[in-house]
Amino acid sequence: VKQTISEVKRKWFIGLMIFSVVPLYGGFMLNSLPTAPVYAMALLGALAQVVAAGLVYKPVLVWWVSLKEPVLAWLYGLALVSFGLKLIFQLIGSLPGLHNFVFEAKSTFIIGYLHLVMLGGYSLFFIAWLLQVRLMQRTTLVQAGLMLFIAGIVFTEILLFGQGLANAIFSTSIPMYYAWLWGVSTLLPAGIALMLAGQFRLFANRSFSV
Repeated sequence: VKQTISEVKRKWFIGLMIFSVVPLYGGFMLNSLPTAPVYAMALLGALAQVVAAGLVYKPVLVWWVSLKEPVLAWLYGLALVSFGLKLIFQLIGSLPGLHNFVFEAKSTFIIGYLHLVMLGGYSLFFIAWLLQVRLMQRTTLVQAGLMLFIAGIVFTEILLFGQGLANAIFSTSIPMYYAWLWGVSTLLPAGIALMLAGQFRLFANRSFSV
């Protein structure tokens, strides 16, 4: 990616992302201190990150299209989509009327947002990078684990945001919500376990063959 982004845009992107850290703290203060200055702080931080993303999205898109391995394209693509959704939800949460709607959805939107960023964004990007630099090999177990992990992310996001919408719009809950959430959440550690097992098995085979 570095080769496709100019030095000036890269510096502006990093600078804006660092700058946004402090004002975005206002987003965490809105529930307890919903005042105009705090809303302004949160909106400033959210807009700074949107502008930062706008500076680099074209070269990043060019880089993504140039990826020749479908698995890497899918993983990086999902990570980038997650980051884009994160920016949208962050911006929505900093607007007075829409923030109240999010607050009505209780904690499920917040958990869904954190899952989206940490699992959909950072984790998938890191796994894609490990595969790209060959620190993780694409064995059968690793690929099976990766599919389970991605399925776990998708299903937990659907349940979390679905429960939030059900709370906010219909003042109700998804039937057997916690049981379903527990069930699909087990896909995440199961996927990680399979990926680790695939790596350990590969290293063990190499050790015995030496």
